[in-house]
Amino acid sequence: RRSGTRFIKEVKTSALATRLFPFEFSTAQAYVIEIGNLYMRFYKDQGSILESTTTITGATAANPVVITDTAHGYSDGDEVYITGVLGMTELNGKYYLVANKNDNDFELTDIDGTNIDGSAFTAYSSAGTAARVYTLTTTFLTADIPDLQFAQSADVLYVAHPNYAPKKITRTAHTTWTITDIAFTDGPYQDENITATTITPGAATGSGVTFTASAVTGINDDTGFQTTDVGRLITVGHQATEWASSTAYSLDDIVRNSGNVYKCIKAGTSDGSGGPTSEGDEIVDNTATWKYLRDGGIQWGYGTIASRSSTTVITVDIVEALGGTSAETKWKLGSWSDTTGYPATSAFFEQRLFWAGSTDQPQTLWGSKSGDYENHTPGTLDNDPVIYTLATDQVNVIRWLSPGKIMAIGTVGGEFTIAGSTTNDPLTPTNVRVVREGTRGSDTHTPLRIDNVVLFIQRQQRKVREFAYLFEQDSYQSPD
Repeated sequence: RRSGTRFIKEVKTSALATRLFPFEFSTAQAYVIEIGNLYMRFYKDQGSILESTTTITGATAANPVVITDTAHGYSDGDEVYITGVLGMTELNGKYYLVANKNDNDFELTDIDGTNIDGSAFTAYSSAGTAARVYTLTTTFLTADIPDLQFAQSADVLYVAHPNYAPKKITRTAHTTWTITDIAFTDGPYQDENITATTITPGAATGSGVTFTASAVTGINDDTGFQTTDVGRLITVGHQATEWASSTAYSLDDIVRNSGNVYKCIKAGTSDGSGGPTSEGDEIVDNTATWKYLRDGGIQWGYGTIASRSSTTVITVDIVEALGGTSAETKWKLGSWSDTTGYPATSAFFEQRLFWAGSTDQPQTLWGSKSGDYENHTPGTLDNDPVIYTLATDQVNVIRWLSPGKIMAIGTVGGEFTIAGSTTNDPLTPTNVRVVREGTRGSDTHTPLRIDNVVLFIQRQQRKVREFAYLFEQDSYQSPD
């Protein structure tokens, strides 16, 4: 009962693989994204999204047609849509490539570069407009396109690919789209260092701060810092300053008290005794107000590696102030980088944005702070980020995530589910239950969820399987 199809237009380069992806903000604001070699283009209401129009004042009945368009601003190879021409109406309602452009005119070719022969066209009379097809430049090559995976939240589309830092595409208007690397807040990180190697920061704040390691042990499999670590997060922990009574505190001061760490969110003078001891976002302490950060009494500051001088020396742009400048064994490197690879898939589940399947940690899932999709600040509160690694008897590289009442996980070696301890409990850092449900294995293609069923392509790409819950067996099955 599907309605018929309608030809809208040819993709930018038919000789190269091209992919379409839906982007639906509302019933009135729905798009199709065309993803090709180093670009994205957008469609709405049965046509391309176009830039602002320019005014046509002439068109030659020649081979090729030459369009007069004062200060048009186009470049050779740009695709434009022409409409509203009087007289030479043969030009209207079609897309052309710009060729041999000058400041005030340009020639027309078709999408294959063949000149538009206007010798037999009706003479140009007046009017007409041209508009360039809106195009977003990307870094994704043709070979990358099949492995791109997406997760959408309102006007933001998150993009995962194992060879690229996680990105987000943001729409603020029909012709205003941006693609940027995500600047995650404080994480995620690999496990804390357990070796004797220390990190000594040159300062507690600032940009281009020198960090010196006492050895390469524990850093990138004992090879030390690499040039591919540039852009990677690093965090170092120092014992936080002890809270003091009747003391004036400034905004963002960090203290420890009763084994916990707190940040001052309202400057003031502390109480004469006691101090903050509980968990919460607003803990009143006389005229000062604190926010609970974490337990353990350690102040973790972090930054981004800006450069690498040697296997033991780097410079760091500090984002969150360190607790000191002493040499410390408490440090962690970011989970994702050009050294370790990036997540291959992403999905939203229970108000968290999950990423999974990086090169170095192919069985690990990282879930954001609840309701704060780009925040991975470590912690153990219920709304803090979730990190979980599948424990199996073989390496099960995570290929896809599909959220529903539970979140289905497709790996190379089988199918898993992740949720709280029961389907009625929320997923938290301390309440994660992962169950292996099948052993079919999955291909990298994003699955399709229809109601409570997930359709996925098996690892060998020879079968489509249906991941569904069977009440009689109280488990999930994957029939052909």
